[in-house]
Parts: sequence; C-alpha cells; structure tokens
Amino acid sequence: MFENAPNGFFIHDLLVFNGLSQGGYVSKGFILQPPDLTNVQISELNSFQDQICLLLASLGDNQRLQVQFFCDSDYRKELLRFQQETEAMANSWTKRSRNERFTRYWRLMEERQLRRQRLILYISRKVEGSPKGIRSEKELTKYYDTALAQLQAEFAQIHEVLTRIFSGQGARVIPMTDADHYLHCVKFLNPSLAERFDYDPLDAFASELAETPGIRFVHFSDLHHKGDREHTRSVVKTINSFSPEFVCFTGDVIEEARFLPEALEILSGIKAPLYGVPGNHDYWSRAPFADYTRFFTATGGAWLMDEQRSIVAGKINLIGLAHLGGKHPLPAPKPRVKNLALFHYPAWAKSLGNRKFDLMLAGHSHGGQVRIPFYGPLMLPFGVDEYDLGLFRTQSGPLYVTSGIGWYPFPVRFNCRPEIVVFEI
Repeated sequence: MFENAPNGFFIHDLLVFNGLSQGGYVSKGFILQPPDLTNVQISELNSFQDQICLLLASLGDNQRLQVQFFCDSDYRKELLRFQQETEAMANSWTKRSRNERFTRYWRLMEERQLRRQRLILYISRKVEGSPKGIRSEKELTKYYDTALAQLQAEFAQIHEVLTRIFSGQGARVIPMTDADHYLHCVKFLNPSLAERFDYDPLDAFASELAETPGIRFVHFSDLHHKGDREHTRSVVKTINSFSPEFVCFTGDVIEEARFLPEALEILSGIKAPLYGVPGNHDYWSRAPFADYTRFFTATGGAWLMDEQRSIVAGKINLIGLAHLGGKHPLPAPKPRVKNLALFHYPAWAKSLGNRKFDLMLAGHSHGGQVRIPFYGPLMLPFGVDEYDLGLFRTQSGPLYVTSGIGWYPFPVRFNCRPEIVVFEI
C-alpha cells in the first residue's frame, strides 16, 4: 500500500492512513472467534473452509484483507472479573476455594502456560474522492463528516456480511474500537508487552486525541546547540519536511550565550511560525531574552513568558508557561477551542490546579539519555518526577514529554533516541 509508513489516525473506530483524500486508505479490524474445530468431522472442516472462501469472494476490487493469527496469555480481564465476583460472595469456604483458583490461574498466565488463539481480520479500502474546490472551513468540515459517516456505514455493512458468513458454526465477529486498534498496534510493535502483566498499554491511550485530523504541528525541545551547525541544520530540514502549520519548542536552545546568535540564525530556516518557552539552560546562560523575543516574533510566532496566543484562525489557544508559583498569573484555558500548553518541566503538570488542557508539551528530561531495558532511565534531572518520556495522563490533561534533540552533560544516548514529534489534531 505504501513504500514508507504513512501517518495514521484512530477515528470513529476506524484507522485512517494518509488522510481522507485520494491516496489514503481506511481500515477496520474485526476479531474473529472461530468455533472449536478440534476433533470435528471432515464435513465441519470443509464447511469452515467454504466460509473462508466466501469471505475472500465478498471482497470488492478496492478492498484488501490482512489476517493476523497469534496466541496470547492475557486473561487479566477475565481473572479480575472472577476475583470481583469472589469478593462479593458470603460463604468463606467458597471464597477460599475461588481465591486459590484465581492465584493458580494468575500464576499460569504469568508463566504463559495459559494460552489462547487470536485471529484478527483487517479490511482496508482506498479513499477515492478528494475535497477539490472546497475552500471554506465549514464546507471542508462538512465534507469530512459526510465521508466518515459513509465509511462507518460501509464497514458496518461489512460486519453484517462477516457475521452472516461465519454464524453457521457459532463463530463470533467483533468489530474493533479505537481502543482495540490502539492496543493491537502497541502489542504488535512491542512484542515484550506479552510478558508485562503489571502494565496496561491502554493507560497511555488518550481517547480525546482520537479525533478528526486537520492541524499538523511539530514539537521539539532541548536543542542544546554547542556549535554543531550541521546537526542543527539537519533538525531544521527534518522539521520542514513535515510541512507543519506551526512549531512548538519547549526550552533549552543553548547552554552558553555565545552560541545563541548562531543557533537562532540556523533556526530561522524553519518555514513555519515558531512558538517557544524558556528552559533552565536558557536562564542559566544569561543570554538576553530580548533576542529570543525578537527572533520568535520574526518567525510569525512568539516567545511566550506566561502568555497565550490565539492561532490557526482561532482554533487553538496556545499557552506558554515560564514561571510557576511566582508573581505572574497563569493564563487560563479558553472554552470551545483546543487549549495547548507549553512548558519546560514535566512535573509542572501536577501544579496547574483545575486548569484543563487538550494537550500539554514538555521537555527537560531528555528521556534520561540512557535507558536500561526493563528498568528505565539511569538518572533524571529535577522537575521531572514520573513523567520521564512519552505520553501520560494527568489531572490537567494529556502530557507528552519528548526525549529532546541535544545532550547534557555527557554526549551519550543509549536506548533513547533524539526525536522530533509530529502531532495532528
């Protein structure tokens, strides 16, 4: 379908690849729970084979089928439900017997001796149309809403067809939700999660971000420019390759003031408005913040010192935090728009009171720079707490902490690559 991995979105229980226009694909997963065909008669096996043939014959010219068959040991949901039912029982001997059974089966699950087969069907189709000639935001929104509604109806019909095909022998066909798609993708890309029964990947799934994509922006942080012009130019080139509508930077352009003019000269090559907040090294360098302000303003963006800006035709309220707990009042989120917050220290997410944001971006941690498998970062700076790397749910909304671009104090990274993060909301 694609030579390179396209951008994908979880939306309306569908997977959208490369956008809802010509050249894109839309997919949906279906969990197939086939009947137990162990030791059945040959006629039953032949009947199931006929059902598979019907499935293949039902596919249209613009549809594709992908099948994944695998085994897993994840019975956590069933066992925990069993345990809840046990706690509600009055008879002590029944509870004792069930608790022993729960403990035994949980141990078997952890040892991966308790296993079951999984079969998932993904059906995909090309996106045929494009919103040609549509210019207004209202009409474009209407076009995409209509396209999504039609696709939902189409895949609902596919579900009905699959149910009719496989219902004869008692098989079940379960359509996957956004959370199911996310969980399957995460486990497919991280096979070691099959042995992590102490961690639920869905804890990192922010369903409120599974919405219609429309605005693309880039987040990068902790450049720590020390004179390596080619490296910083490569960062600018990569950012421009994504064609973002705006760019967010969450602190630490430099460590020494003498490198600021060179860093800003190279960053001026970014072809989008640049919004930023200071990091601890920006303060420690004693470089004049007036230079930062002039530069960021010249890009069409802003250097945000506890300030907010309405951007992208008023669709996003962008808030930049530079102080916390000081004399500067913190800007408040606005209703009926997307509220995006930038700050350097991830731990600040705990100190925003009852303010709610659609997304918060931070840096500072560098992801630890050195991350030991199955352990995590060896060391973290102050102001990070548990928010070391990646997406977190917090009381104020989703928080993404990037691993950053540069390094400090040692030029070492292990199992923690530098990153430039692309968001589409």
